[in-house]
Amino acid sequence: MTLPEESFIPYSPSKPKPRISSGVPFPQAVAHHLIHDLKSHKPYLIVSKSISKTQNFVNLKRALNDAEHGLQLAGIRFGISSHTPWGEVLEVVRDARDCGADALVTLGAGSLTDGGKVVQLALANNVSTHDELAQVSADEVDRTGRKINPCQVPMINIPTSLSGGEYSSLAGATDEKSKEKVMFLHGDMGAEIVVLDPELCESTPERVWLSSGIRGVDHCVEGLGYLGREGREDGVEEFRKGLRLLVPSLLVTKGEGKNKDARMESMWGVVEAMKGLGNGVQMGASHGMGHQLGPFGVGHGETSCIFLPQVLKFNARHASSTSNPSRVLSPQKSILSLLWAEAPVKSVLEKRGLAQETADLGDVIGAIIDELGLPRTLKDVGVGRDKFEALTVNCLKDRWLATNPVPVTTKEQVGEILEICAGDGE
Repeated sequence: MTLPEESFIPYSPSKPKPRISSGVPFPQAVAHHLIHDLKSHKPYLIVSKSISKTQNFVNLKRALNDAEHGLQLAGIRFGISSHTPWGEVLEVVRDARDCGADALVTLGAGSLTDGGKVVQLALANNVSTHDELAQVSADEVDRTGRKINPCQVPMINIPTSLSGGEYSSLAGATDEKSKEKVMFLHGDMGAEIVVLDPELCESTPERVWLSSGIRGVDHCVEGLGYLGREGREDGVEEFRKGLRLLVPSLLVTKGEGKNKDARMESMWGVVEAMKGLGNGVQMGASHGMGHQLGPFGVGHGETSCIFLPQVLKFNARHASSTSNPSRVLSPQKSILSLLWAEAPVKSVLEKRGLAQETADLGDVIGAIIDELGLPRTLKDVGVGRDKFEALTVNCLKDRWLATNPVPVTTKEQVGEILEICAGDGE
């Protein structure tokens, strides 16, 4: 059931979940779809600490406590830390279970979205402890063949960044004991409905918005790299459309923070990027190493800012070590042509002294990140060489290093990438 002036569409023709709402204020959309589509009456709200201090939170809280329409807010969780620590997830699981919540609503960025998905899985499988949560992780389920119960508590996500996790049934959460980012995966995990509101996102810190947008760019670039390596075409057009929407709109938003059209374009760019990730498309070393850098205190998007340009250079440098170097290099050339064809992007690249004939893809992505004023090195985010050993160990456990166009399987390869990302001049 759609509200007047609302767009309410399926994620894609082949994957109706989640449905995407836009065009109306988010509190109105959330309350309406809880009642009419999810048939839920006791929602549990997970809200970022920063948004909880704003009128946006007050408006949503009022909409979810509407006795006249049968809504009663079951409980509120104020914030989940970056990279979704297991301990905090388990606190939410216990609270939501005790409250008798029949739906989850998240208002915030990627860590809350991932947290909500893991909470769904934990509630469905009677998880209460660290050890029980470990048993439902993706790797452990693969290893043991354990049967996982489908998620029963539906969720609505109201994203305030461009991380894109609301369109995926994969979630990452950090085991505080090992500092390892652990993946959770089940087809029923994730939102039934995603509510997009560009005006809400004007309050998102600029660095968070833009860096999470680069995460979306990373999805597209590494997705195209994987498809090229595998000789596949499915997903190529979605990734290319995602890049055409994301990169120019991020550059516009950097200069015009209140440009709602640019923010909405970025949001739709993320939708296209995440569509491309369907059908078993794997990511590469930028994502895999980024997973493991995150628990050292680095935001999701900023890991892509640091690793993506240098992983692209690593891939080009070592393409000849693969069985078919053209499958590594051709996707990079195709992405270069696409980006240079976008007038706002071309203007930035030329301003930064790049020439289309000589600049490689690592140079181009790096220049875009510089133009957005985002960090480029490990030094920029306070990660020194004393962390390299632990980071290397955890990186080599990540499934996406092996699916890089040039597979990264040794500590020497990880060390090479860390070295060029260090930024300390040694």
